[in-house]
Amino acid sequence: MIKLKDILKEIGDGGSIPFDHKLLKPILSTLEKGIGAGSDWRDGNWTKSEFTVQYLIRGSVNYKVKIACNVKKRLPRPFDGENKYKGDLQCNVGFDVAGESDEAITNLNEQYRLMATLSNIIVEFLETISDTWFLTEMYIMPKADEDNGDTRTDNKRGKFYQAYIDKQIKRVDGGRYGVYPKKVWKGAKHDEGFVIARIE
Repeated sequence: MIKLKDILKEIGDGGSIPFDHKLLKPILSTLEKGIGAGSDWRDGNWTKSEFTVQYLIRGSVNYKVKIACNVKKRLPRPFDGENKYKGDLQCNVGFDVAGESDEAITNLNEQYRLMATLSNIIVEFLETISDTWFLTEMYIMPKADEDNGDTRTDNKRGKFYQAYIDKQIKRVDGGRYGVYPKKVWKGAKHDEGFVIARIE
């Protein structure tokens, strides 16, 4: 039975060499499209449309990473002082083999280099938005193992995702982000994914 401490020991300093990756849609200009997006934005509600930033990773096969975000205007509140953020973000990270279905399993033989690359992408995204947007939550949902039902966070893949990403995002904003299991969908029986959120 794999244990979290064993994964952390194997990860070490996270020194796996990442693959090359390419940003396909610029981050800030993509998110800017959400500003003024109808009555939802004007009223300070989450937009119904998602605004998606895309990356391409070149491994033994190509992988695609999509960070889809809903945006919300941050309305002025009494005693808040000057509001430096344009709005709040609620994001979902998708990670798949390019050209395959969204349920295709990524190659575990490349898992350390893939996680190093994915972690760098998440760090790059957070550092880019940190001055103008406030991230409320970022969801990541590992694929479920066939023999483990819907329990996505308590299998080998899920524990690996949590341990690796949590270790790497400590590079951002003085270590103010953490990774936590979460029931993403209302009424879910299990924690189907993880959420990256600020540690307040």
